[in-house]
Amino acid sequence: METPPVFDVLAPGHHTCTLSVEPGAGMPPYTVPYAVLVGRTPRPRIVVTAGVHGDEFEGVRAAGQLLQAINPADLVGTLVVVPVAHSPAHDARTRRSPLDDADLNRTFPGDPDGTPTARLAAALMTQIVAGADLLIDLHSGGTYTQFAPMVGFRAEPEAVAAASYAAAAAFGLPWLWRMSPDRGVFSYEASCRGVPSIGVEAGGRGGCRPEDVAVLRDGVLRVLAQRGMLPKPMPAPPQSLPIYEGGWTLSPATGLWEAHVGLGDVVAAGQPLAHIISPGGEIIAVVRAPHAGMVGAIRTFCAVNEGDWAVTVFSRGV
Repeated sequence: METPPVFDVLAPGHHTCTLSVEPGAGMPPYTVPYAVLVGRTPRPRIVVTAGVHGDEFEGVRAAGQLLQAINPADLVGTLVVVPVAHSPAHDARTRRSPLDDADLNRTFPGDPDGTPTARLAAALMTQIVAGADLLIDLHSGGTYTQFAPMVGFRAEPEAVAAASYAAAAAFGLPWLWRMSPDRGVFSYEASCRGVPSIGVEAGGRGGCRPEDVAVLRDGVLRVLAQRGMLPKPMPAPPQSLPIYEGGWTLSPATGLWEAHVGLGDVVAAGQPLAHIISPGGEIIAVVRAPHAGMVGAIRTFCAVNEGDWAVTVFSRGV
């Protein structure tokens, strides 16, 4: 993937830019604002995205704080920050697009002639991420769930696996998550196109706690320092971090959600984690741990539908 032309012509300094998106289907165009901080050299170029899901606010706030904290004169390389990657969803405060009910983070690499969300995905991939040295995609649990602070990388494709792992380790969180190769996900599809990528989770519950924002902001600063892009290094991350693996267990029924565990709890295989309750107070279903491990993400919204994300139990990888 070639570098988008805009990055070849910008002089050192802080630039405010916009990505124009034509959603098609007779819908009006819209813009995605982003900032480019050009330092003393054009490389390395790191891209930070937030707001891929419109109900996740921690990354948006962290992106804004990064832009306030970093002086381009102190920077070696280029930092591209997209505080709100999915403008329609952010404006609607929804995870999915109000234009076509699609999840942007399941739509990459997109299609410039496709659905509204596919067109946005293609624009982000080709005009923002193409040719970058690293993508850092910031997320949280959104309205309905909460994540323990964790940073994810993938062991494939092999060409960028080592660089992705190094960036994840430099982020400095105690939870290092080896993510599965999921098609359509921003960080995975960027990796498949030669851009090392990590995905970060912290917080949720529809909130924007300062401590979760700080986790995301400071992690990005650590990565920039580790790459030699900032003069003031953050505290070094641990030399050796355990690697975790895991995915979502889905709700087996529709009803009211009643959790009996919290983030970080150690659980045994088969242990009851939550009950699905009827309006009359009867237990409809029991959500059990699929294996032994630790609770890394959990639903917090009190109502649940069959098939909704319920809980993630992470186990130690090898």
